[in-house]
Amino acid sequence: MCIKLCALHKSSSRKAGVSTPRWTKILDAYHHVRELVLNTPRVMADTTIQLFELNQRTLIQWFQQRQKSQEMSVLTQGLGPANPIPVAPEQLPPPQEQPGVVQATSGPRHEFVLPPNLLGQAPVLRPGRRPAAAATRERPIAPAPALPVVPAPAAQPVSAPGMLPFFIINPGMTGTQLLTSSTGPAPPVPAPPPVPAPTTPVSRYTERNRRRRARQEEEGGVHKRKYVRAVTYNTCSQCGQPKTKEFGHSRHGSATFCSRASNGKTLEEWLAEQREPK
Repeated sequence: MCIKLCALHKSSSRKAGVSTPRWTKILDAYHHVRELVLNTPRVMADTTIQLFELNQRTLIQWFQQRQKSQEMSVLTQGLGPANPIPVAPEQLPPPQEQPGVVQATSGPRHEFVLPPNLLGQAPVLRPGRRPAAAATRERPIAPAPALPVVPAPAAQPVSAPGMLPFFIINPGMTGTQLLTSSTGPAPPVPAPPPVPAPTTPVSRYTERNRRRRARQEEEGGVHKRKYVRAVTYNTCSQCGQPKTKEFGHSRHGSATFCSRASNGKTLEEWLAEQREPK
């Protein structure tokens, strides 16, 4: 039916300035025939006509595929098959038949040990209760093995004439004996070694850039001077005061507001003027 309708409607038409595409006319005719067939019980009962729902996309795809197949048949007319089926010059041996029974191997057979059937043996518990057997199956957490404690050697006080011994006990339970004289000053206690400050980790790209800049400075012999700000604030050219909020100054973009040179204008009025579109 689609072939007949395509042959009947070969191009689009224009009526009263409105263009009707070719595919719209074919679909309208197809749907009209389909409605007539579906609304006629005698045709549906005595024939096997099957008219499915059709849209424009399916119709265009079918038409293009049909044209491509026709062009391919015209181009390949008179040519042999591109990939002929290879034929062996001699008769091949017959295929091996699959044995009906699989032969057993010579090794020992594996025996499957299945768990016992516990159907119907589950205890009936109230909500929130656990069976007693479940607690016994749980593996308790073993404590970590304790490290052996090595006792520190006991410090023996050494007595000397005119000196009094005393001990300093640190958290590591090691005794230190200091000999002090009853008449002289106590010897100074040695200070603990300084702990190096932790360095902030940096990425490898930062390290590479630092090494490259240091190498360039060494090769060129010119070291970049570190920028040091000469003044702590900028000075207003109108009042001579620092450009800070404490002295009545404010900024909006590149403009600066000075309360002493504003001629009575408030900050809100000045901001409104600055924010107006120019």
